[in-house]
Amino acid sequence: MPRSDASLPERFTRIDELTRPDHYWLTDDDLCYFLGDYAAGQGYAHEWDVRELLVQYESAPPSHQAATGERRGPQEIADGYCIDESRSTPEPDRILLVDDVLTTGAHFAAAKSVLSNRFPQAAVVGLFVARRVPGGAAGSGQ
Repeated sequence: MPRSDASLPERFTRIDELTRPDHYWLTDDDLCYFLGDYAAGQGYAHEWDVRELLVQYESAPPSHQAATGERRGPQEIADGYCIDESRSTPEPDRILLVDDVLTTGAHFAAAKSVLSNRFPQAAVVGLFVARRVPGGAAGSGQ
């Protein structure tokens, strides 16, 4: 069952008849929200400090495609990450990691480890669109 607008944080803005023309593939039936404005080459139009600090220089197969015993652990994943030092100043005091799906937590743990080693004063928090539910019992939302 779709959630109403009342369940979304106030920072989310709904795409409506005024903003939809900017996104010409959307139809009146599409229900979409955004957190802030972005202009290519100009950055974000909000008070957040948005930087891609973490670089993955070694590709790995997605965890959800690997057999349970073949999944890489956080340290193995972290070995493929590095910090983009050209974006590290000023040092952040809070870091939000955004990812699509939280599977085992290995990628988050790896990223948090690399970021915490470089920025020990920063709080590192994960934000995921969804999480994998063991046994396929999706829908609890708890």
